[in-house]
Amino acid sequence: MKFDIERIIDDFIFFCFFIGNDFLPSLSALDLAEGSLDHLIVFYKTCLPTMGEYITDNGVIHWDRAEPFMWVLGEHEHETFKNRIDEMSSRFEGKKMVTFTQEQTYTANALSQADNSRAPEHMQNLYKMKLAQKKTKKFKTLASADDKKRYKRFVY
Repeated sequence: MKFDIERIIDDFIFFCFFIGNDFLPSLSALDLAEGSLDHLIVFYKTCLPTMGEYITDNGVIHWDRAEPFMWVLGEHEHETFKNRIDEMSSRFEGKKMVTFTQEQTYTANALSQADNSRAPEHMQNLYKMKLAQKKTKKFKTLASADDKKRYKRFVY
C-alpha cells in the first residue's frame, strides 16, 4: 500500500469520532484520561499493514476495511470493562452497599421459601428502596452541611 499522509489523517479523524466531542457521545470504554487516543493510534498502527487500503476515501468510510480495526477496538473495550469491574469489586471488597434490618431479612427469606416466583422481585424492590434511602440520606447531609450552597437543596 502506498504511504499517503492525507489518507492517514482522514483515518485518524475517523477514529477520533469514537472518543467523542461536545456533540457526539464517546464509546464508554474510550476515555481520554485513560489514554484512549494513544490506544487508538497503536491499534491503527497494528491494523494498517493488514488492511490493504485506508479506511476512508474522500469522506467515504469503507466498513469492510475498518473491520480489523473494529475487532481490535472491541477487544480493548472488553478488557477495559473487565478491568473496571475488577477495580470496583476490589474497592468494595468486604463492604456492603446496603444493609437490611432483621425483619426485612426474615421477610425476604420467608417469601423465598413460600413463593419462589416472587422472591427475586421482592429482593429487587428491597434493594431499590434501600438504595433510595441511602441516596436521600446523602442528599440531606449535603444540603445541611453548608447553608450557603443552595444548589444542594435544590438538587434534593
